Amino acid sequence: TLPLAEPRYQAIFTFSRPEIVKLRDALVEEMRADREPIFDPDTGLQMIDEYGDQMWNTYISMPHARRCRHNLRAIVLLMLATGMRIKECLDLKFNMISEGVQDRPTGPWRYLSIKVIEKKSRRRQMGYRTVYCPYRMKKIIGRLAKINAPHNKPTDRVFSKSDGSRYGLLMRRFKQLLINLDMYESPEGAKRTLTHLRSYYAQEQLQHHPLHIVAAQMGHSVQTLYDFYTQISIGKRAYDILQHMGQPSNIVSLANSDLLGSD
Repeated sequence: TLPLAEPRYQAIFTFSRPEIVKLRDALVEEMRADREPIFDPDTGLQMIDEYGDQMWNTYISMPHARRCRHNLRAIVLLMLATGMRIKECLDLKFNMISEGVQDRPTGPWRYLSIKVIEKKSRRRQMGYRTVYCPYRMKKIIGRLAKINAPHNKPTDRVFSKSDGSRYGLLMRRFKQLLINLDMYESPEGAKRTLTHLRSYYAQEQLQHHPLHIVAAQMGHSVQTLYDFYTQISIGKRAYDILQHMGQPSNIVSLANSDLLGSD
């Protein structure tokens, strides 16, 4: 059964894979379209950063927006990589992120682990949970730290305004980005927010990993994840497929299914 609430309140009406690709590409293209190389004054060559990539000054035509745009891009990628809540991302500090490595037959596998303080009333007594993140986010967070300087000490927030305070405008900026991409409203009428990125993460991960693993990562109970994401997403998908179909001819086969049994 689909949720009874109006669709704009239902995060289950999330993005599709092509829409996520479109969103990701738009964030990259926006940055690349408005940049200039940073040259070494001694050699005249374009400088290389600690990650081995060429260095650029970005958003040169609107330097006032540079900080906000970089923070928005990073929080979108972090939510897609971890399924963290918006508030968890905004409260994240640099000293809550550490590196890990695991030996595998194919060689060492590196990852980031993030200490997330539990603030939901039902989970507060747990203190915190550990969220695991692809190692590639190290580069994105490291570059963001430079953009957010001088507020990039270990005790500073990863996402911060120019005065070091907590961001409050990213939801609005994200909304405007979706409007520009004609992605703000889903086909069901849901008005999408950053929360829908978390729903997309759950939807994708549940196709490949057990419920309890995804629940532990996202800070959900297994029951909540099962009730909301598994059953509703399956029901919604069935509805999407079947809503335009006529009555199937083999429906007569239900006559052989006597649910009540004999007298």
